[in-house]
Amino acid sequence: NRFILALIAFLLIMHLQTEVVYGKYFLGLWEAQQ
Repeated sequence: NRFILALIAFLLIMHLQTEVVYGKYFLGLWEAQQ
């Protein structure tokens, strides 16, 4: 089903973008601690 595949791809992209944002945020906090 093409719709299901599109939905899974969309959720995966959103998840990856969220991980990148959190990664930058935690990296910023860690550098501030130094």
